[in-house]
Amino acid sequence: MLNDGFVPDRTEDHSESQRTPGSGDKNGMSENVELQLDYMNKTFKEDAVDDDDTIIANSKNIIAVGLESFWNNYQVFMSQHRRVLMKLALIIGIILILVYMGAVIWQFQLKENLNTDWCHGYGFSFILFGLLIWTVLYYNIFAPHLFPCLTRNIHCTTWIKIWRKSRVIAACGVIILLVAFLIWDTSSNRRRLISVGGLIVFICLGFIFSKHPTRVKWRTVYVGILMQFIIGMLAIRWKVGRQVFKCVGNLAEQFLEYAYVGATLVYGERIVRQDAVFAFQALSAIFYVGMLVQVLFYLGWMQVFCLKLGWLIQVLMGTTVMESVNAVSSVFLGMSEAPFMYQPYIKDLTKSELHAVMAGGFSTIAGTVFAAYAALGANPTHIITASIMTAPAALCYAKLVYPENTRSKTDSKTVVVYKSEDKGILDAAIRGANIGMSMVLAIIATVIACVSIIAFLNDVLAWLGMLVNVEDFTLETICAYLFFPVVWLMGVEPSDCLVVARLIGIKVTVNEFVAYIKLGELKKTMAFTPRTEAIATYALCSFANPGSIGVLISTLTTLCPEQRFNIIEVSFRAFISAIVISFLTACIAGALMPEEGFVD
Repeated sequence: MLNDGFVPDRTEDHSESQRTPGSGDKNGMSENVELQLDYMNKTFKEDAVDDDDTIIANSKNIIAVGLESFWNNYQVFMSQHRRVLMKLALIIGIILILVYMGAVIWQFQLKENLNTDWCHGYGFSFILFGLLIWTVLYYNIFAPHLFPCLTRNIHCTTWIKIWRKSRVIAACGVIILLVAFLIWDTSSNRRRLISVGGLIVFICLGFIFSKHPTRVKWRTVYVGILMQFIIGMLAIRWKVGRQVFKCVGNLAEQFLEYAYVGATLVYGERIVRQDAVFAFQALSAIFYVGMLVQVLFYLGWMQVFCLKLGWLIQVLMGTTVMESVNAVSSVFLGMSEAPFMYQPYIKDLTKSELHAVMAGGFSTIAGTVFAAYAALGANPTHIITASIMTAPAALCYAKLVYPENTRSKTDSKTVVVYKSEDKGILDAAIRGANIGMSMVLAIIATVIACVSIIAFLNDVLAWLGMLVNVEDFTLETICAYLFFPVVWLMGVEPSDCLVVARLIGIKVTVNEFVAYIKLGELKKTMAFTPRTEAIATYALCSFANPGSIGVLISTLTTLCPEQRFNIIEVSFRAFISAIVISFLTACIAGALMPEEGFVD
């Protein structure tokens, strides 16, 4: 028996110790002490075998001892001189990049009659090199040394007063110039001004049905519409601008298509490449993007990107960081992949921010479907331009319909920079892919359910129409007549309004793929003007359909279950907002596009 695990119980030997009187007591006590020590040592050794924290005796091998000492000293040295070593590694990396770029420039000069190719070739490498130099200079010279020096020498209050006054004057000046340009540009066809009137009507409707009309920030609405006009001028009226946006879209598409390489290996060439099954092709990008973004988040790069981009848009439009990041990233990544970029912050989003996130996701399209829409018959330049123009419109209209009424936790001044809980790059990569798995399963389930319900409702309506001798009585037909005045407000010719309205009805009740298929067929059989075709393409360019509601709800609730009720609460309002956002983009396209269109 043991007391407290170490001291032996001597009750059994008590009678023997009493039998050794006198001098025998001392010998008996010493023997008992030795027995206790032996017993304690034996017990300690036996218990040590099962103790996980027991330190095993060091090896007597000289080489092993030397290696262990070397690695211990190495770890101490690295921890003590970490900053110096990081600076040294940065300098070495910059030198290697400079040497490489010198070799690139040398080879570029040696080759004669070589096309620069600013989208893929040498020109694109020069752009990346310039961005890299700017990043290094900004974080090592401008931000830590130059900018603080300038702010100390400049009286901030004076500049703030000047900025506030000049901002109002500049806003009024821009409006006057824009109105003057539209009056001059539409002199040959005043019908284009109907699109401007439609834009005003949609903004007024958004204000009338706003959740908190007294909280609307009109600066956000004004800047968002202005940015739409600027992007429209660059992409619709300027050939170089159209080429730039087309290049950006092609790069995003090329980046996402790498996901199909892994999908082809797992599922096969036919399912992914030839048949292009939605669950096996489009959703494969979620695994790819999820893994990459999780690794970037572990490295801390994603946080920097989100904060810088969000700060820039917040300065321009007055929106918060995460809703701004979502609006931009949704253009190229899509509504299912974009939330990966700000996943840790979803739990901090207010209802207004969740509404802006969902409206931005519904109103844009993913880079993965650019080529798919073009293959169905849509103009690829219109597709890319519409998607980019929609980003500022999504923010301004979402904040008009559901203004912020609580203090945000993702403002650039109050946002908390989260650090990854992953233990390493490999752990982050595996975790990102596993999160993608949950999202894919949820998306597949909700898409099947939503599309099936719509099909059931269509059949019920068709049966009810048959009983009263009304043919083609479906949700698409009902929406076609509902959207007729809306299409007229966008600037479509009256003779084409019902046809375009039916396309929008198909898109809203089924999806945009079917609508673009119908548009491609109509382009072959009907004499659409280039302007009518452009307005229809812009109005259809979004993910605002019943299946997307289930997709985005599943995505966000999988990433942040605690926000489930808030996400569901704002989802329908965000869906309606996204439909109108596409109409805003179509109105601006109708105002800027002449009847004969443009030819690259």
